[in-house]
Amino acid sequence: MAADGLHVDRTQSNAMNLQVLKRQDADVMEIVDTASHVVMYEFDQDAQSWKRKDVEGCLFVVKRHVSSAPRFQIFVNNRLSTTNMTLPLDDRLQVDNVDSFLILRSPDTTYSSGYAIYGVWFFPEEDRAKILQLLQRLIQSLKAPQNATIADATPTKAQSPDQTQNLKQQTSQPTQQQQERPPSQSRNRGRSRNKREDSKRRGTNTNQPTAILQRSPKGKRSNSSSSGGSANGSTKQENVQASGMVPISKADGIAAGEAIMGMISQNRPQVHKQPASPVNKEQLKQTLIGLLDDAQFFDQIYHAAKRGRSEEKKEASLIRPTKLVKIEPASETKSYTDAAQSDRRLELLLGLYEARKSKETPIDKFGTHACVAPGVSNAKVERFQLLVAALLSSQTQDPITYAAMQRLHQLGETDEGLTIEVVQSTSEEELGKALKPVGFYHRKAHQLKRVAAILRTQFHGDIPRSLDEILQLPGIGPKIGRVITLLAWGHVAGIVVDTHVHRLAQRLGWASTTTPENTRKELEEWIPREHWGNLSLAVVGFGQTVCTAKHPSCSKCPLAAKCPSAFKVDSSNNSKNKSTQKTRKRRIENK
Repeated sequence: MAADGLHVDRTQSNAMNLQVLKRQDADVMEIVDTASHVVMYEFDQDAQSWKRKDVEGCLFVVKRHVSSAPRFQIFVNNRLSTTNMTLPLDDRLQVDNVDSFLILRSPDTTYSSGYAIYGVWFFPEEDRAKILQLLQRLIQSLKAPQNATIADATPTKAQSPDQTQNLKQQTSQPTQQQQERPPSQSRNRGRSRNKREDSKRRGTNTNQPTAILQRSPKGKRSNSSSSGGSANGSTKQENVQASGMVPISKADGIAAGEAIMGMISQNRPQVHKQPASPVNKEQLKQTLIGLLDDAQFFDQIYHAAKRGRSEEKKEASLIRPTKLVKIEPASETKSYTDAAQSDRRLELLLGLYEARKSKETPIDKFGTHACVAPGVSNAKVERFQLLVAALLSSQTQDPITYAAMQRLHQLGETDEGLTIEVVQSTSEEELGKALKPVGFYHRKAHQLKRVAAILRTQFHGDIPRSLDEILQLPGIGPKIGRVITLLAWGHVAGIVVDTHVHRLAQRLGWASTTTPENTRKELEEWIPREHWGNLSLAVVGFGQTVCTAKHPSCSKCPLAAKCPSAFKVDSSNNSKNKSTQKTRKRRIENK
């Protein structure tokens, strides 16, 4: 039951992500793969140095409509601002893996060199290898049409023996990359190869069919997977090794189509219904042939057959149950209710994201991410400044925190701004003056001195990576700790829930809790993980400008039509309660 629940969550997550991407680009058809969190860097070709871009968030590799260019695209959903980043994925894109970064060399005419160089840092690191392999596979498939002339290299009757011999010598030199392909991948193609050979033996036409497309083989063909030791088979094998491409003929496509039709008929559940109208098999075959322009098509055939076998085994195990379980109708009704409620919440979340695109809010201009000194170039210094800004933001409005950080940057004598050395060389009294009127500025000045000493002696002048270590620093609680790990290291340790997120979660029906911590736990139960990092920035800005605490602008809110609390928030009660509290406080002071 738990596995089924995870499957439903992933399906909802993919559907919601696809809706978000389609609003950015209407030509997006599907999401090929994702990476949960990336940080983008760009190489300054004039200064010959790397600079961090203001772009980080979830990365998507998407497929677009056939008539659109480019056919594939890299999309980074930026959580730092409403400006996202897209890169065209075509045969000119160059990718490489250097240290802990994925390097992208993308053609760009705005640069004098004709290209831009980007570095992508991934968390978790496993996503980097996955995306690298995907990009290499897609780029190779996009380059496939350039090798289409290989299909015409088969000798004809008009060619002389000398020409035939020269052609074999030219096409019998496999590259080193082809020789090093893993042998396990050749087994993935075995079934499709056998189907094509069987179809050729059944055919009556002895002439070689005209090639209609090509695909890139995943691994080197072994002798056992070929049709034998015939001259025709050996020639075809040499052509494969030379070009790295396998010509797919019409007969091969029909054979693959028959294999898919048989596989579908085996995996389709048997349901007793009225006989359906006859299907035009030839038209169906031609439709299946049209699918062969996808480089991942044969992988999908193999994995579909593999899933079919696993499902058959699962069904066989279910035939012999060891215990009868009674299914209560109430549980089924509850699952439908939960699914409907989840859809409504996701719809509101998507609507909020859409509303935030065109609205600049205080957190966009003065948030923690904006408090870094403009001239900072040292990564350690940048992380320290993010930590200080997050520490000061507690019980303080964003513009006040931003102004205090600018005064702290002026204490330094370089463009780097505030550093650990500057904090240690400045007295606590001077720090307090620079921090005022930040909430509890005397206490925070003292905490800042202690934090700088700990980082200098225990962490070599840098901030710790893990949330547990960050929480050991003075003045940093769980919420601030999650902000620091997210902004400084790109690590999403959970949803950041402040008063704005907590308030909007109750009003929008996302949670029914009394504390921000319980709200965080409830939100993380249904919001897809790839949206955890973006949620706080979007919701806080919306709460600062539209769904405010005292007087929410329900008449101007784009979510009012679907919000369960629209026009129901009684701001007069809040004002009355605060007035009563002030009156009680004055009475106590007078006594």
